[in-house]
Amino acid sequence: MFKITRCLLSKGVLNADQLILGKVNLMDFLAFTQRFAQKQVTSASDSSNESGSDNSQHPSENFGFVNKNLITKKNKSKHYNKENKKWKKLCIKLKEHGVVIPITLMKNPKAKSYFK
Repeated sequence: MFKITRCLLSKGVLNADQLILGKVNLMDFLAFTQRFAQKQVTSASDSSNESGSDNSQHPSENFGFVNKNLITKKNKSKHYNKENKKWKKLCIKLKEHGVVIPITLMKNPKAKSYFK
């Protein structure tokens, strides 16, 4: 994390308020680059329902109400897509300013792909 900060400082994209290009907090950016990839939860929920009755096979059990899990998954995916676009734009702008962060310092595969 210190090496990433040093790379940002050397190119002058980090100001005294700890904002990268005056927009994004340094700690948020470091959290993004150090975040591990998480697997999708859809396959785990299907395997837990195998032993009992499966709700997806019996639509009459929900009595016409929408499954709450489907709504939350849809809202989360929109939020994650928005966040991904934000980070992609920031990484592209950093590359335009000549910031070179070694890929070996990043643990997030998306961050690695943005800096290739």
